[in-house]
Amino acid sequence: MNRGSVGRVAWFAAVALVSGSCAGDSVPQDEAEGPGAAAPAEAEAPVLSRVRITGGLLVGENIQEFQPCAGGPAYWLDGPLTPDVLELHAELAPGVEPFETIFLDVVADLGPPPAVGPGTTYEGSVLVQRLRRAAFEGWGCDDMAADLVVEASGTEPFWQLRITEADAVFTTPESRVALDMGELRSDFEGFLVQGSDPEMGNVFLYLTEDPCRNAMSGALTHLTARLERGGRVYEGCAFVGLSGDPDAL
Repeated sequence: MNRGSVGRVAWFAAVALVSGSCAGDSVPQDEAEGPGAAAPAEAEAPVLSRVRITGGLLVGENIQEFQPCAGGPAYWLDGPLTPDVLELHAELAPGVEPFETIFLDVVADLGPPPAVGPGTTYEGSVLVQRLRRAAFEGWGCDDMAADLVVEASGTEPFWQLRITEADAVFTTPESRVALDMGELRSDFEGFLVQGSDPEMGNVFLYLTEDPCRNAMSGALTHLTARLERGGRVYEGCAFVGLSGDPDAL
């Protein structure tokens, strides 16, 4: 569970020692490559730090810049999911400006900048490993409370269930109801939160690890939600908060 702010990452580079020989000197081949010869220096692998991080992704010509919500230096977007993230940006941003930003909530490794290309001018790279959320509107840097466990919502009609360590609130255009919800736990089909409504009886929130898109905004979340309450079924999208378990979800 990641609660701390994003810190700067230290990287280490190996220094190769180069030796030369004077003109006319020679080293026997068997001596140079024998068992006692020193092994050539090898560059150390970059140090990576895995974090849950939110921020804005700015994309334009030769720019794919991630600015963390916590502040500090910007990072170059990199890693195995870069094509997927850039495709999401193209889908979500309206495309009326040359440089536009979308909101991202990801699990990523922080590492050194790329060795070549436009990203070399940055102090580091954010290598996205798992997507939690992506949106052009509707979320921002101030939306993630430290005690948020899970948030699920849907459209047509609108509904939202927000569960924190302190309480759980179910909201529709007509009402706002406090629920008694249990812990987020694994289920044979995904994940389950079970609880009760003071008027409607049992409540079940089922979560599956299927990416979900908001029907109105196109925003992406990493979980699909199904809420059963009072004999009614609500379909929608969901994501885990900082009090959830990012490694398991």
